[in-house]
Amino acid sequence: MGNCFRRWRLSLAILGLGTLIAVVPASAVVPGFQTGDLIVSSGVYGSLQWLRADGSVVKPLVTGFDDASGAEFDPSGRLWVVSIGENKAVTFDDAGDLTGTIVPEIHDSANPGGSPTDISFDAVGNAYIGAYEYEGPVTKFGPDGTRLGEQAQSEADHLDLASDQCTIYMLFANGGQVYSKNTCTNGPIQLVPFVGYGTYDEPNGFRLLPDGSWLIAEPYDSIALAEGVLRVATDGSLAQSYTTPECAGDGWTGVALGTDGTTFWSTCDTTGFAVEFDVATGAVLRTLSTPGIVVAVKGGFRAAQDRTAPTVSLTSPTQGASYTVGQSITATYTCSDTGGSLLTDCSGTAPNGQPIDTSSTGSKTFAVTATDGAGNTGSASVTYQVNAQQDTTPPAINLVTPAQGARYKLYQQVFANFTCADTGGSMIASCVGTVASGKRIDTLSAGTKTFTVTATDGAGNTTTSTRTYRVTATPAKSCADASRIRVSRCTTRVVEFDSMPDHDYYPNSSAATATHSNGTPVDQDQAVGFPITQQNVLLDSLDLPLWHLNGVNKLDVKLLAEAPTGSSNGQPYRPDDTVVLESWQLNDIVSSALGETGNIVHIASVKHPKLLAGKRYWVYISATEPVAYIGWLGGPFDYHGPSWWAERNFAYPNWITTQSDTQSGRALRVTTLR
Repeated sequence: MGNCFRRWRLSLAILGLGTLIAVVPASAVVPGFQTGDLIVSSGVYGSLQWLRADGSVVKPLVTGFDDASGAEFDPSGRLWVVSIGENKAVTFDDAGDLTGTIVPEIHDSANPGGSPTDISFDAVGNAYIGAYEYEGPVTKFGPDGTRLGEQAQSEADHLDLASDQCTIYMLFANGGQVYSKNTCTNGPIQLVPFVGYGTYDEPNGFRLLPDGSWLIAEPYDSIALAEGVLRVATDGSLAQSYTTPECAGDGWTGVALGTDGTTFWSTCDTTGFAVEFDVATGAVLRTLSTPGIVVAVKGGFRAAQDRTAPTVSLTSPTQGASYTVGQSITATYTCSDTGGSLLTDCSGTAPNGQPIDTSSTGSKTFAVTATDGAGNTGSASVTYQVNAQQDTTPPAINLVTPAQGARYKLYQQVFANFTCADTGGSMIASCVGTVASGKRIDTLSAGTKTFTVTATDGAGNTTTSTRTYRVTATPAKSCADASRIRVSRCTTRVVEFDSMPDHDYYPNSSAATATHSNGTPVDQDQAVGFPITQQNVLLDSLDLPLWHLNGVNKLDVKLLAEAPTGSSNGQPYRPDDTVVLESWQLNDIVSSALGETGNIVHIASVKHPKLLAGKRYWVYISATEPVAYIGWLGGPFDYHGPSWWAERNFAYPNWITTQSDTQSGRALRVTTLR
């Protein structure tokens, strides 16, 4: 009778303080349960409400009954509620909506017992439900509600599972006694003595703390030496008591631990309001403005919960290891859980037993993450280096032209032909010949010559290939030597030619600086092209019409098989040395010459290069010393006399003579020998 009277009295105290208010429209979207949220009962056996950690009401939890005797969140976050009168357990989803009955009969004809009360969970989510009255057993149910058998044939108004996942502590309310049993070994039920045990009249609340001590909510009519909620040390001694001035001498109901086990909630029987205490200091942290008993805290501490992160053993790859591109390295790792909630995931950058990434060079990271049933995670990671394959194979060279021992004529146009290839995997870094493939090799002078190609790959391996060839000279002949050749074989003709655009001196060129008094730069080089329209011929000589002002200079003249590169924007022309057929240096060819005809400079050929029919050749002229003004290759102009030129001090544009100007004597003349 005392037990029933006390619970009836507390319920009246709570109800007398006012009705709980929590009206939520049916269409409202309620955020899910959050860590620290409170489940509050209207009485020892009552209806439930959901409050936020700050005490604000979220909504009622509609169970379908009004005698909830126990409530707790399982490791997955589901809320279980036990009904003492309905003899069943129901669950709620994250939105606080009833999902159904998970245990329809906690005690049935095959498994008789008392009235179900408190509930606790192990690390993997198995539920342990106690029973009020002497014959009531502690029954174990799986996470899906499957009955797994009785664990202890003992009354357990309140119970808690120890961190070893095996030992159940059971509070016997009628005697104020605590018993324990190791369910893993099916050991005997043992009394756990503590100060004042057996003197407490119907204690109503029990929880294990992180250090192994426990809290007992002491009833209002206790005959024990201490008042309030008691903290009992592991040796059974009284470590501390908790109460408030307005509740002195009165009882307390319920114990619900905070998220880390350093705080707890209990309800004063006198006021009907729940109070949060600091475990270490006993200080009152806050009092709920809504009456009721806090029966569960979302994320609240339970001794059996798994708070230990799983471990990862990563064997391969190893930290700082070096591998080569394409090398096959197998990932090897294991995960283990010691907290009791079992592993739910063990995954790495690559699956265990599969190859790691060595597809490209660079620094790479391999990580493994383990997750257990309580959501704890553990991880391990290493970095490794992937390098290019070790290439020890020299590259190959295919040198086609010039062939070994080949013989070519003087000035013969022969073009280099070679390629380089790498088979070692590091790719060709360079492939360099005496001249580039496709360019003309040296046939500008007679004699034995060497052509070399060097290939280097990405690993630094080098291969060199060398060929020797011989250039033979054509016997020298000259149209000026009438005793050696018939004059009829010599042909002198005025050629029609094209010029490169006028070119002004470029400061970074090798030619000397030349400017007028007004700062205007003068032309320093010029190139003209002319065709050979008849059969193949040998060059005998050139007659160049030149005139200049105020200069005593040296001129370089080159006969080219291809046009020189350059532009009219200030960049000097640059002839390719491989296409130079013959070159001359003219020293002090004129001192000063003004007039219609200028100076005609005769240049005799020594090498007598062959000029091919239908091909265009180029004459390139450049100054090697400063000049005031040079007009290469003449050109028609209106002569104004020395004073006129001196007065203006500027460079007159170049003219290129065409056949229409031959009567003036300023045309380019080419003498050839058939």
